[in-house]
Formats: sequence, C-alpha cells, structure tokens
Amino acid sequence: LNHWQSILFLVDDIAESKRMGERRRYPTIPDITAWYRHIDFRGVPSALVSVGLAMAVHNTVKPHWPDIVEFTRKTFGVVQGIYMKRFYEPIKDIVLELLNRKPKLLEPFNLRNEETSLDNMLFDLGVGDGTVKSRTEAIAGASRLYEEELRKGA
Repeated sequence: LNHWQSILFLVDDIAESKRMGERRRYPTIPDITAWYRHIDFRGVPSALVSVGLAMAVHNTVKPHWPDIVEFTRKTFGVVQGIYMKRFYEPIKDIVLELLNRKPKLLEPFNLRNEETSLDNMLFDLGVGDGTVKSRTEAIAGASRLYEEELRKGA
C-alpha cells in the first residue's frame, strides 16, 4: 500500500505543463484558483468572500447593463455582417458553382431586360429599328460596322 501511495504522490501533478520550481510568465486559471483556496480571509469562508465579490461586481455593472446589452447586440450584428459578406457568401457561391446549382445569370425577367437593352443599342447604332423582328439583321449590320472600323484601324 505504501508503494502505491508513493507512486500516486509522484504522478499527482503530472498534468501540469511546468517543471518543478518553474514559474510561468502569466498565471493561468488553475493557478489563480489554487492560490485563492490557500488564502486565509481571517477565518471567513472563501465561499462567502466569493459571494461578496460577485455582489460587488453585480452592483458595479448593473447601472450600465442596458448599454452593455446594446453594445453587444450591435457588435454581434457587425461581426455577423462581416462573417456573411467575407466568408459565408463567397464559400456558398463557390460550392453552388462547383455543384452546378447556382441560379442562372439570366432568368426570364432579366433576359427580357437584356434583350430590350440590346434592341435599343442596335437602334441607337442605326442598324435596327428597336424591335425583335429586326434583331438578327441588326446584329449582322453591327458586326459589319465593327469589321469596317477594324479595317480602317480603329
């Protein structure tokens, strides 16, 4: 039995990441709690001191609580917006593109707008009358105008 007790004593602090006598630069939470348990508060139980400190912090924070909640909500909204804009949406678009599930660029409504815009440009160029019927001849005429400009050295 004494043999097991001596082995348990040797491995009791094996989980700590410091060597015997070595001090860390900054104390960790386990260091602070171990230090706190060893303090003598002149006979006052440490739980009572903890309750007192908690009450002091509560009374200090309570008047500012609505401001803290509002600041936290605004901060969360900003962080969420950054996350959505910089990470979620680009990754979602990449995945949808790879899976060929991304919505098409020209839905029927957008396609009609683009066709109308093309007809107007061809009309302004002077090769069409701005209708669907003359679109094919107008595109051919615009191509011929473009080729002539290239031959002239535009």
